[in-house]
Amino acid sequence: MRAKKGAHIIGTAKPTVTLLHCFCRDVQLLIACCIADILRIFAPDAPYKDPAQIKTIFFFLIKQLGGLKDPKDPAFKRYFYLLENLAYVKSFNMCFDLEECSEIICALYQLIFKIVK
Repeated sequence: MRAKKGAHIIGTAKPTVTLLHCFCRDVQLLIACCIADILRIFAPDAPYKDPAQIKTIFFFLIKQLGGLKDPKDPAFKRYFYLLENLAYVKSFNMCFDLEECSEIICALYQLIFKIVK
């Protein structure tokens, strides 16, 4: 009972705009990892329902995945952890339910091609 209540509290916690726009790169990365963990825990039913919030979250996650461009970066393992978590539960599939789906998916693919290039 306690674990279920705790999971509900975590799942309904909303990342605030202040946290998503923090200037510290490490804090942003850790927030992204936490969001990915929440998506993994609640898969396949994400706790985020507001389309605007989902769009903001996924653009934030895409921005964080940009850290994969430098494998020598000390934080690369955390960026890879983020990628693995998002891929494992197919988190980006929930974007297909949004009207702005193409914006998010295009941004993701642009980033992937930029990193590979």
